Amino acid sequence: MRIVIVGAGHAGLEAANILSKIGANVILITNEINSICKMNCNPSIGGIGKSQMVKEIDSLGGLMGFIADISGTYFKTLNTSKGIAVQSLRIQVDKLKYSKIASNIIINSKNVKILQGIVEKILIKNNKVKGVFFKNILIKCNSILLACGTSLNSKVYLGRSKKTILKSSLSDQINYIFGNAGKRFKTGTPPRIDEKSINYSKLKKQKSENPIPFFSYRSIDNKYKYIYKNRKLFKCYYTHTNIKTCEIIMNNLDKSSLYSGLIKSKGPRYCPCIEDKVIKFKKNKKHIIFLEKESLFSNKIYPSGISNSLPINEQIKFIRSIKGLENAKIIKPGYAIEYDYFDPKQLKNNLESKYISGLFMAGQINGTTGYEEAASQGIIAGINSFKKINFDRKTSYLGVLIDDIIKGVDEPYRMFTSKSEYRLQNRQDNSDIRMLNISKNIKSLRKSIIDRFKKKKKYIKKSEKKINIILKKSNILLLKKILKINKFKFKKEIFSKILYKKYIEREKRKIDKFNINLNLNISKFKFENIKNLSKEILEKIIKKKKNIKKLKDLLKIKNISKVNLLDIHNYLLKFTY
Repeated sequence: MRIVIVGAGHAGLEAANILSKIGANVILITNEINSICKMNCNPSIGGIGKSQMVKEIDSLGGLMGFIADISGTYFKTLNTSKGIAVQSLRIQVDKLKYSKIASNIIINSKNVKILQGIVEKILIKNNKVKGVFFKNILIKCNSILLACGTSLNSKVYLGRSKKTILKSSLSDQINYIFGNAGKRFKTGTPPRIDEKSINYSKLKKQKSENPIPFFSYRSIDNKYKYIYKNRKLFKCYYTHTNIKTCEIIMNNLDKSSLYSGLIKSKGPRYCPCIEDKVIKFKKNKKHIIFLEKESLFSNKIYPSGISNSLPINEQIKFIRSIKGLENAKIIKPGYAIEYDYFDPKQLKNNLESKYISGLFMAGQINGTTGYEEAASQGIIAGINSFKKINFDRKTSYLGVLIDDIIKGVDEPYRMFTSKSEYRLQNRQDNSDIRMLNISKNIKSLRKSIIDRFKKKKKYIKKSEKKINIILKKSNILLLKKILKINKFKFKKEIFSKILYKKYIEREKRKIDKFNINLNLNISKFKFENIKNLSKEILEKIIKKKKNIKKLKDLLKIKNISKVNLLDIHNYLLKFTY
């Protein structure tokens, strides 16, 4: 079976890798062969909700977690003050090393051929893909996977100027096929600062976590210990904007691409540009900026938190108003980019088109944002272009992602642990066990690895029975004491499984009750009364208020998670009915 993948970013890489492992013949087409898996934005992998997906990708035989472990320069587990279920690993990586490792792996993968250039058109006959036109040559194939990222009709904005990067006839064809479903989103990136121009003595410092936590099951193998032992870890520094910074930005808003009216499309809600922060969060006198070194082989610093589309002179002014950056030199200015995406409600739950057999789509072309979301779609679409496999939201964050986006998106989709109603059982510490049945089914892992996961599952189950004999009631202190005294392996996983058991059962009862009450009349209900409902969700509900008669009508609203619906349902039962 021959599968053509268009695009070699994080989605395309994971798709090509998994297809190579499970036996397909792959042609990977990229605009630039030296930019495979290039990290155009922040130099990090993971984060809240994202690390869970990275672990699941890894447990299926994917690459993202493994490459992050090898190229990692700063390691930190987020949410450590909260429960284990929402704790999430984030690894700052050497972005040049990351891309190089990714390239080397995929170039040397069996059954993968890499071509450089642009796909002009897809050949479709009787609503089925037959091939792609590449440099006026027809390449025949069984399936096509589009993972084009932000390259479709992309435009770059800097101040009041704009530049078309790539005019895409492919985008026009897809738009025609899907009945004008093509829309525009925007994203942005901050300026890169010369590290030699930063006064680090004025900045606050954060050290990397010790011992180092890893994403990949492969990272415990002895053959990688030399790499980890001799790696160079970076320190992470941070500073803040101030009143003067905000004043400079406010006084120059008319020069911003976004606020001058040049850009009209939506950007990521949870990664706003500095202009948005200053306007929408006026009460905040300062905003945090993390200064992250991009690579050991580069002097570029990525200042996370100040993406913008102001002219370069205004960028210099506001950056130099920040403590520690008074003499900062900009190597590359920040900018905004606008691109085509296609509403994923046109797709089945395996990321295949509902209308064109054999056409799969993954990544930002589906209206998502983030490396991890792209990689997740890449591995799912890759697997399903070869063999039909269902990813369920009950057992994976990959399932949550797909289930959410195929309802349609009206702003760039980003994963959080709060979007999964099954987060207590779908933790990053048990992804290998949760993905075991799928990895066995598709034969993407070596038998020795499958056996390792099986033994772990068996050991945890056996240990749980032993502990439950002693632990008649849920007692956290006693549970910790038992695990400490006895020489148990996988202590974190055992602790989580026993601790969350009764809470998982309680959550299941809530979900069952919600499903029974889908016909509940809520036409006159005032959603403003629910205090823990976010502004984002409230906006979406109020916008569709006329169409909401019953509880089940809320399921039709884009970007409202099952967790939000359960919160609404619980409030209704407690205070209304």
